[in-house]
Amino acid sequence: MLLKQGLIYRSIVNIHRISREYLPPTLPFRDLELRWLGDELRAFIKSPEKNTGIMIVGDSGVGKSSVVEMIARVLASSPTLNGDRSTCFVRINDTIPRTVHGFLSEILNYLAPFKTTVGVSDNELAGALGECLVNGDLRLIVLLDQLRLSQGTTSLLNRLMELNDGVRSKPICFVVSTRAAATGLQGFDVTRTLEVKPYSKAQVDEILTYRLRLAGIEDVVDDQAKEYIVSQAGLRGDMGYAMGLLAGSLTLSSQLKDARIRLEHVTQVDASYLDVSMALAVRWLDIHEKLLLYSICTLLSVKEQTRVSMGEAESAYSDLCLHLNFKPRMHTQLWCYVQKLYDLGIIDTWVGGRGQRGRTTNISVPHRLNPLISELRRQIKNMPKAI
Repeated sequence: MLLKQGLIYRSIVNIHRISREYLPPTLPFRDLELRWLGDELRAFIKSPEKNTGIMIVGDSGVGKSSVVEMIARVLASSPTLNGDRSTCFVRINDTIPRTVHGFLSEILNYLAPFKTTVGVSDNELAGALGECLVNGDLRLIVLLDQLRLSQGTTSLLNRLMELNDGVRSKPICFVVSTRAAATGLQGFDVTRTLEVKPYSKAQVDEILTYRLRLAGIEDVVDDQAKEYIVSQAGLRGDMGYAMGLLAGSLTLSSQLKDARIRLEHVTQVDASYLDVSMALAVRWLDIHEKLLLYSICTLLSVKEQTRVSMGEAESAYSDLCLHLNFKPRMHTQLWCYVQKLYDLGIIDTWVGGRGQRGRTTNISVPHRLNPLISELRRQIKNMPKAI
């Protein structure tokens, strides 16, 4: 028993090793992707006068950002590639929409913290960033992770590349991690697009075994628990989902003071599992955005439908506001909320048949409804009583 407790204790100490945020020493089954991206970034390092934009495309949990981080780590530690320059790597996780000013401020504050960037123009920020890089003899690889390529973010990226054109020696490479490629991006040549395919079920099994061994908890996970994780994550080739289930099950078994991770732990975690990035995105929403999203999700759940119309969502939202003693927002503002939820990847929208105000917009939620509803209900419960 002491040995088992020791293993569980050690696994909690090394919990970062089973997090989807932890970058392991090697990335199995991603050799071709690593080689391709390495060649592209080596070309950038050797010719920094050329603007570079690279797009990494693939579903959630297939290792897009891990491939970028692994290559950035290799390049930064290679004196033959760096020469007299240092290669810096900045990862910006796009859980909330940003402006050009916000992106530049975040990058600049990483390199040379300012007391404030308020009141400084985009051009001045871009110039300051360029001078900082040139004077420090630095190259910069910026990963815009999990970026939802809407019209707004496309314009934002074009503006970033335009500002980068004015930077002396242009030592910045923008790498965009997204679910689907987009056209019309300045500086993003279509030949510089890497598609990362989902893992097969066998690959998920092998990677999970490797990560369990790496974390030192291979002997405390029941075979049935592991098989369940592999079967669920293998359906969509999503290793992020597998690691999320494992980390949650480890936490639950520790709370229950159980020396092993069992099937019932995994199924309990799976029933309420909400992706970390999705939970963060929901947490940052405005109060009325949460109310609208909650109305959409509950409608879909109660009616057991795959979509609702904008009119149905607006009606349910208004009823919820009146029930909670909130003043409902107008239709125009609700449309802005829907657009933001789409940009964040929380909902999908498409134009359907005719509605009261022209062609109606249909809304669906490409995520598991019950965990999302539970998270929204918890946050709404803690809101002020009236707004």
